[in-house]
Amino acid sequence: MRKLGNSKALISLISVIFILLFSMAMTGCAGHYNIPIVDVTATPPDIVQKIPLNVAILITDQMENYTFTGQANESSMYGTYTFPFGQMIKKNVFDILSPAFNKAVLVKGKPYPQDIDAILIPKVEKFQHWYDSAGAFKGKALAKISIKLAVYDMKGMPVWEGIISSPKVGKIYSMSGNEFLEATGSVAAESVVAALQEAAKVITSSREI
Repeated sequence: MRKLGNSKALISLISVIFILLFSMAMTGCAGHYNIPIVDVTATPPDIVQKIPLNVAILITDQMENYTFTGQANESSMYGTYTFPFGQMIKKNVFDILSPAFNKAVLVKGKPYPQDIDAILIPKVEKFQHWYDSAGAFKGKALAKISIKLAVYDMKGMPVWEGIISSPKVGKIYSMSGNEFLEATGSVAAESVVAALQEAAKVITSSREI
């Protein structure tokens, strides 16, 4: 049984390596990939009770331009990938989190609107992505992310913070052209959306706010 399990694992590893090598050849890249922003549906979760606060969601220019560079399958043999997470978060955070509060605005910094009670700051805490085989000439991109949310009062004192993780998100792609880059961008964006959706539910159930 152990030999059979090891054989399956070896076959899976070989398949993943083949998929990525084929993708590299098709894209003409030398081991580094800039992942595109992919539009995904960002539906806010159902909120039972809003938090009675007016919040400013702070996305500074530095945060908006934030990128994450890492390795697939946590191994350098699969190349390195750069994800524009700052833009992904800015694109989705307001639509998903604003329904959780009495009022929300998106700001880049001071001065804040006079009726604001608290500042909410999102930050990428951890991200992982990897590839697996999905049959003949097909691969599967997978990802998961953890986002830290911190809420401060107008004096800068912390009110609440939490790290919220997305479930594992996957998408199958065929080995033709740039499909694996689109699939990677899609699962990255979907993981951001899923983490923010979960964050909205977590923060509205918190007794600290």
